[in-house]
Amino acid sequence: MRSARSPAGQPSAPLSEAGDNDRVAEILNQAIEVLPRLSSADKSILVILFVCKNLTLIDASLDNIFVRYENILRPHVNGIPKGIGAFEYLDGIGCINVNLVADHFPLSQRFYERYTPYIPKKEVDAPPVPGHAQPKMEVPSMNEADFLKRLESVSPSFASLHSVWNDRLFPNTTLTSVGKAIAHSILESKGSLRNAPLEIFLALD
Repeated sequence: MRSARSPAGQPSAPLSEAGDNDRVAEILNQAIEVLPRLSSADKSILVILFVCKNLTLIDASLDNIFVRYENILRPHVNGIPKGIGAFEYLDGIGCINVNLVADHFPLSQRFYERYTPYIPKKEVDAPPVPGHAQPKMEVPSMNEADFLKRLESVSPSFASLHSVWNDRLFPNTTLTSVGKAIAHSILESKGSLRNAPLEIFLALD
């Protein structure tokens, strides 16, 4: 048996001798080595990427979810650095991967599709079927534009992030396992994650 500590210094559960748990321990050890080399702006980038690309919040209502996004993002959005230098640095030390030619979903579309199941439904006419009464179908009561307007009204920090998202390298960037471990540790230390162990986000075979 061996154990590891999260980058924030919290002890993790004991890990087994081999397999996925050993890989989690190795990732945590790498994250611990990298963490002292990160500025607060670097950490903000990692948290924002994790929240926007890897995390799906579960709550009783959309507005509850939007409030949680505000609480999570508020300490980090003002720390977004100008330019792309921080992204290049994080790429160089193994926290992120940047693909400048990748085609990525717009941020608003990403969130709308993620939380469509939470949107109340309305009944509309379905395409007609010859010889039958007009069929009905259920569709979300908010389109993407209405969803985004509501999200930005409840979470001004998300609105601020959305306004600069495409001006940085956020759309072209994904987190490495080390980057996920650091961001997860930061959020966990602030109580922003609920029953969401790191292993879920590493998708280890």
